[in-house]
Amino acid sequence: MAASPKPSKYELVENDAGFYAETIIQAVNPEQFQQISGVSDPITTRHMRNAYFLPFSRRLDIEYPSGIRHIIINCFTPIDDGHIQLCQWLFRNDTEAECPEAMLVHFDEVITREDKDILESTDPDAVVDLRRRGVEYSMDSDRPGILIRKHLMTLLSQYGEAEVHRGS
Repeated sequence: MAASPKPSKYELVENDAGFYAETIIQAVNPEQFQQISGVSDPITTRHMRNAYFLPFSRRLDIEYPSGIRHIIINCFTPIDDGHIQLCQWLFRNDTEAECPEAMLVHFDEVITREDKDILESTDPDAVVDLRRRGVEYSMDSDRPGILIRKHLMTLLSQYGEAEVHRGS
């Protein structure tokens, strides 16, 4: 929660395609979005199942105590050294009458804009090869990102490629 952030513990399993991560977290549940979670409490839990597939795809399954499942598929690809293209789909197990599409689109836009702001403030020459990371500290919730980097480096190596960065 924003007032008392605590990294969640991931149950993380690597596989040939990437990895699967699972966790249950507490989340703020603002009144204007309670119809999305199906929960009327100001704080709820999210059972999050996250599957990453090489090289650039993810399936995020968020299950709320109400039984609602909010499943997001992301596919992203580099366009050039400073830009990516993101395609995203949303699947749910409720109906239009229970949660209107317009509300979901608005909610998704709010979250995507927050992510976009963070990504755009990040140096696009982000470290992939962890051997060049210098002074960088990690915590348990960083494990998925570290695994993605590891898998990308393995994939590059399999095809005779290497990470290229400004310092090269």
